[in-house]
Amino acid sequence: MSLGSNPSPVDAAHGCARKPGSLICNKGEGFVKLENVKVPNTSKVVVINGLSLEACEKECLGRTAYSSANISESGSGQGMQEFKNEVTVIVKLQHRNLARLLGCYVTRRSRLDWSKRLQIVNGIARGILYLQQDSRLKIIHRDLKASNILLDASMNPKISDFGMARMFGEDQIQSNTNRVVGTYGYVSPEYAMQGLYSTKSDVFSFGVLLLETISGRKTPSVWELWNEGTALDIVDPALCQPFSTDLVSRCIHIGLLCVQEAATERSTMSDVIFMLGNETTLPPPNTSAFTLQYTDSLECSSGGAVSLNWVSITAIEPR
Repeated sequence: MSLGSNPSPVDAAHGCARKPGSLICNKGEGFVKLENVKVPNTSKVVVINGLSLEACEKECLGRTAYSSANISESGSGQGMQEFKNEVTVIVKLQHRNLARLLGCYVTRRSRLDWSKRLQIVNGIARGILYLQQDSRLKIIHRDLKASNILLDASMNPKISDFGMARMFGEDQIQSNTNRVVGTYGYVSPEYAMQGLYSTKSDVFSFGVLLLETISGRKTPSVWELWNEGTALDIVDPALCQPFSTDLVSRCIHIGLLCVQEAATERSTMSDVIFMLGNETTLPPPNTSAFTLQYTDSLECSSGGAVSLNWVSITAIEPR
């Protein structure tokens, strides 16, 4: 946009903008008049010629502070309404020890359809299989959870945060530790209660991720709903049709096979990938080792090593 010789810095009154496709600028030709158009207030902009990029960055950071926020309508405690209230309050306050708000940009995340969700699930499964079987090193991630799965512009999942990962020997099956790390709700029961972890620990975490991807939230009582024949009740209400209820039900079934209480009964990741891509008969799942519950607060942690995810694991007993 090109502004006229004397535009208002507040609403662009008396300004002008080039007409689309026009290259004529002489004597005002090719321009349209703007009135009451909201543009950023540049009346207090500081212009310093000759600054390098590094010097400019230092100057900007010295004058204000920047932040980004992940706004969630549920679960985080800070929804859109709280964010708008925060912006309103900050704008009305000015003090040398309070952060100034120069501007903000809000975008809503688009809802993922079933094909995209299934693509994400398959990508996560292939990533875990690589860590466990196809890589030069056998890796147990130990902290697989939704916030550690990043999505690129094409919605391809990327497993991240290997700070808690452990390497296994080629023939090693499991290991144990006195310091349990991970996230409540994603940690397998044998790891949480006995400190035992193996490839089946990450299988358990994947099962929780799979069920969360289907539900779009922390899902309540999946095992009970499965036994009642109403497992499809956990499907995200925002999931747009069309999608195959048989395929969704199959994915719920696979998720339950991954979160069985006994680690030896859980599927392997190679089995999971095969079941996701083929219409073979699935074995019935045994007792699920977890229940995802709605929880308003959870303030406890294990030595600061376990992060909180507003969910809990059933059948926890003292060691």
